[in-house]
Amino acid sequence: EYADVRSSSLLMLEDLNRSTADIARAKKEWEATFDAISDPIFIHDKEFKVVRANKAYAEAAGLPFTEIVGRYYYDVFPKMDGPFKICKKALELQEEEEFSYPVTNRIFKVRFYPIKDVNGGYLYSIHILEDITEAKRAEENIKAEMEITSHLLMIAETTAHVTDIDKLMTQ
Repeated sequence: EYADVRSSSLLMLEDLNRSTADIARAKKEWEATFDAISDPIFIHDKEFKVVRANKAYAEAAGLPFTEIVGRYYYDVFPKMDGPFKICKKALELQEEEEFSYPVTNRIFKVRFYPIKDVNGGYLYSIHILEDITEAKRAEENIKAEMEITSHLLMIAETTAHVTDIDKLMTQ
């Protein structure tokens, strides 16, 4: 009977060790995946304090993780007077807003995803800060080029129908 109890205890211990190893491996895989994302990502609690951030966020903030976790995210990156508008709402659904950060001359699309407990209560928020600076600049360049092209087309249409140069200059 003692041998059976001992054998059963050893099997339980092996299962526990295997489960612990599986959890440790899953944690490392999750962290590696989180850190592989090139956009800055951070998770904050109900008080807007950083719980976890990826490497891109730490690099954007210019701080090591040890100096980020536990601080208000708006005191770390991007430095602001308070939280994003979408945070203040603690919305039920995902939301996004654009944020211009003059310190680095960058524009971010900030996406917000609330994390809830099993009862639907708000626990944390995940923010993804996608750098859209180049896309915004390209959009502005396209608008400027469209305006110039539109004016050139108006000039071309006007010159195509006028044979009198004095009349053309008046138009």
